[in-house]
Amino acid sequence: MKNLFVLLFVLQVVVAVVVNPLPKPISIEWVDQNYKSFNPHLSLSNSSPNSFVEDYFKTMLEVINRLQWYPEAIEGLRMSYEPVPTGPPTNSKRDDDLDELKVNILDDAPLQYGVDESYTLEVSDRITITANTTWGALNGLKTLQQLVIYKDGRLIIEGSVKISDYPLYSHRGVLIDSARNYLSLESIKENIDIMAMAKLNTLHWHLSDTVSWPLEVKAYPQMINDAYSPEESYSQQDVSNLVKYAYARGVRIVPEIELASHANAGWRLVDPKIISCGKGFWNVGDIATEPAPGQLDIAGNKTYEVAKTIFREVNQLFPDYTFHVGYDELHKPCSDFSNDVWEWYEQNGFGPAGSDEGYASLVQYWTDRSFKFLSEDNTTQVMMWEDLITNYAAKPPKQNSLIQVWLSVESIKNITSKGYDVILSPYDQYYLDCGFGEWVTNNPKTAGSWCDPYKTWESLYRFDPMMNLTESEVRHIKGAEVALWGEVVDSSNLVQKIWSRSAAFAEVYWSGNKDENGDIRVYDFTQRMFNFRQYLLALGYRVDPLAPQYCWRNPHACDISI
Repeated sequence: MKNLFVLLFVLQVVVAVVVNPLPKPISIEWVDQNYKSFNPHLSLSNSSPNSFVEDYFKTMLEVINRLQWYPEAIEGLRMSYEPVPTGPPTNSKRDDDLDELKVNILDDAPLQYGVDESYTLEVSDRITITANTTWGALNGLKTLQQLVIYKDGRLIIEGSVKISDYPLYSHRGVLIDSARNYLSLESIKENIDIMAMAKLNTLHWHLSDTVSWPLEVKAYPQMINDAYSPEESYSQQDVSNLVKYAYARGVRIVPEIELASHANAGWRLVDPKIISCGKGFWNVGDIATEPAPGQLDIAGNKTYEVAKTIFREVNQLFPDYTFHVGYDELHKPCSDFSNDVWEWYEQNGFGPAGSDEGYASLVQYWTDRSFKFLSEDNTTQVMMWEDLITNYAAKPPKQNSLIQVWLSVESIKNITSKGYDVILSPYDQYYLDCGFGEWVTNNPKTAGSWCDPYKTWESLYRFDPMMNLTESEVRHIKGAEVALWGEVVDSSNLVQKIWSRSAAFAEVYWSGNKDENGDIRVYDFTQRMFNFRQYLLALGYRVDPLAPQYCWRNPHACDISI
């Protein structure tokens, strides 16, 4: 009987705290449940001046005061227990009122891949955040924002609490595509704001494709004429402003410029001869995956010089050391349109007709050649899709290469076993544009899409990418990205298609998805997920509903099993 009483008491204490921050911290310990009055004019004391912390603190305080938030989706037990009384709070000033936030930054480093993002947060007679870097301190502020609630006419934190927190993976990202459909800067900023709240730290920006070139390049100013319109383009000042906006929120921006496949718009205005199959019909002869066709003539000397010039200029626009070069979905029939390619086959002993072996050798030739300029500064981390390795057995250098896995879950083991560091984006798990039907026109296939089904928040949460991997293979997993390709996405629905389901993905790569017994903790996560969605809604973001209101108003009533 005594043991049962202790169990019930523990459960009651858990339920009595209504806050449920997402992503779940690595360690959170509620010391007591004596309410702490949170001063709406909380002061900040920095160990040293830090504009990023000061600006984020002001934003956090403004949001807390404006929302006066009380969680809507509160965790509860299927069985009903009388909660442990905490006593009515008073409005009088007490010794434990919270008037000051102390932030201690022990060291510092620029925001780059692998930077220390850990922090501790302690609430007692005052609030203290300690971190090794600015970015850890910002993460502490993001958690603090979710601890403050409005109850009985005042802002409070529900008790003394100690949090020790850090991410399990260095690269936690979202891919957006502004080439297929233009994305306004405001819509991108909205996504960055939500990413920051969910502690996702990398925006992968797919900037170019066959259909449009929206980016200003001063070396080749004519390229931007292949934007959909002058208003649907990005100046270099636009890019600079966006990079600074993301940086101030702890979000890196990794650009992707396709330097092999998916190339036509923009490039053709520099010299049409550096493009293969750009004028063919996309769905004849396997020259392209989707309209419009086109890829770089990877055997041509002019192609090399133009690609090198564009890379050098665009790389300077982004302070992040990581640069994504694409290298996916190369089509041999498209390359066969190029006279340079036929000459290369002849000169290298593959005969006038070429062969699969010859094309694989050509791909390796371009890989080796392009890496001469991609790695010339010895700091760039070259990120690319897995196709070179999986489809053509190419061998990009392992040092400073980051391979993005997308073709299958099986590719995870295949690539990591070869000793490459990887970012996980298997399409059947993490492609957010799936499940909305086909978009190509005059198409007798009226239902479904190539990457069905729709990826729900629970499928994102349950996926275990480490399954069947050895310890050495697991060490090569450096993070993951959800990907929202832009065929049916523009500024009107960007945020809605990513959020709020991607918060489930965010928690997996911050603190994991398993409990201390190794079981998937969906039960523990469900109300936290619902609550985060309601919080985003209160902030004014148009995010998808996850279930009927009944489900989050009645904890676990919609679970499929007891």
